[in-house]
Amino acid sequence: MATIQTQVGPQILQNGATITARAERTGGTVVQDAHGRYQEAIYQGNVYSLSIAAASPTVFSGGAGGTPTLGIWNPSGSGKNCVLLAVGVAIHASGSGAGQAVVQLWAGPTAALSGTMVTPVNALTYAASGSIARGISNAAATNSTALTNNFPLKEYYWATAAGAYGTAPAIVDVAGLVFASPGTLVALGITNVPTSVTLDAFLMWEEVTQ
Repeated sequence: MATIQTQVGPQILQNGATITARAERTGGTVVQDAHGRYQEAIYQGNVYSLSIAAASPTVFSGGAGGTPTLGIWNPSGSGKNCVLLAVGVAIHASGSGAGQAVVQLWAGPTAALSGTMVTPVNALTYAASGSIARGISNAAATNSTALTNNFPLKEYYWATAAGAYGTAPAIVDVAGLVFASPGTLVALGITNVPTSVTLDAFLMWEEVTQ
């Protein structure tokens, strides 16, 4: 059986040097990010996003043919998985009346979609090209099947009598917990829309060959 040798403590090295893997004092191998977490995937051109600003959302709880704030549809036969990396949500304008709502992701298999679709943006070039996914931006997911798997992200609360509201921008590191595999839809929606509320939101994912 091969023996893997490591060295305890940091090493000061020059470019091109051959190194021994680093260990910490209890013998565990040290692993750390060399750069930003998503740098390599973005640099390889495999990361895409959808975003929306000051959107007046429609109530969405995963219903068939509903109107999510944002959505990723991966058509059947695409040969790739859309692996969700991060989701961002912020209240752009607060409600003018009392209200409470939850922002959630919904996911599941779906029939082929039609209706108004948008092209995702490449995170390296910022060009709207290259993605196998089709995007939904505050429009009806026409022909979609009801989605039954939900992932709560953020709660919004507004109390008129108190004259204050409780909310904060949310950037959730989903880290691959949610997939849009071929033939599935991942959609971001809000369970209730207090009067005058508008949202900013984004979805970011990596497209990985199956």
